[in-house]
Amino acid sequence: MIRTSYLVGGGLLVAASCWLFPPFHVVRLPKNNQGQPQLQSRFDAASFARSFWADELIPSASNAVPVIELLKAFETDAAAARQKFCRSPGLSETTYAFVRGSGRIAELEKDSIRVRLDGTTNNEVELSTGLLFGNAVRDATGLLDVNRFPNSQDFNDLSTELNQLVENQVLPSLREHAAIGKTLRFTGCLELDSGDLPKVLSVIPVTVNSR
Repeated sequence: MIRTSYLVGGGLLVAASCWLFPPFHVVRLPKNNQGQPQLQSRFDAASFARSFWADELIPSASNAVPVIELLKAFETDAAAARQKFCRSPGLSETTYAFVRGSGRIAELEKDSIRVRLDGTTNNEVELSTGLLFGNAVRDATGLLDVNRFPNSQDFNDLSTELNQLVENQVLPSLREHAAIGKTLRFTGCLELDSGDLPKVLSVIPVTVNSR
């Protein structure tokens, strides 16, 4: 009889604990357009990057600032130039710019192509042709807002995928057809640290056309 009382008491204690501290929670799943429950899918960075590249980044090339205009603005007032032409996601002092220009290939290097800009006597930029790192391609256009991505890792993965698109779709043809003296037009992304501009800007090309 005593043992039965202990069992009943223990059962009541377990039931009370489960009621106060349930071992699981029932969560209502979001519904699709047909009103049916659906599971939340995992972010596909590669697919998102391809869509952004084709539908937003490349079509926005005509909105890029002429690189010569950027250089002249920095010579006049660097702070105002950064404010007008560059973007700085978050609290970082690093800024990014989306630029375009044209010129003649002056030098071929291992991981870059030196281009002397049209309309100048000695202004040059380097088109990067090696492995790419960083967030310039993702952030330079200002078309992507980190707040669209609740998971910061998804936003970081997007940078990796966009860099790979440049490496796979832009750089092979650029390296293959580059020759000293050849003229080309380019659109690209650049990253600028705080302080003065480097002597030669390093641009990650996203479009390149020979002429």
